[in-house]
Amino acid sequence: YQRRVHGLSDAASVFKKAFSCGAAVVKTPSLKEQIDIQGEFRSQVLEILAKKFPQVPKDFVFFFDEKDKSRSPAY
Repeated sequence: YQRRVHGLSDAASVFKKAFSCGAAVVKTPSLKEQIDIQGEFRSQVLEILAKKFPQVPKDFVFFFDEKDKSRSPAY
């Protein structure tokens, strides 16, 4: 979710607590911000987004595979 204000930090905190894992706002090489979550929580992330952050457009949500450096839409 690219609208910084305080939304990304809030969402990272929610994920960190929900999954008991590392979750942080990081800058991409193109200087955009995204949330980096350590672990495999794909379906749970989508559930939490729908419940706690329904204002986030679905086309703003994607998953990034660190191994092959690929990005795929979440929906």
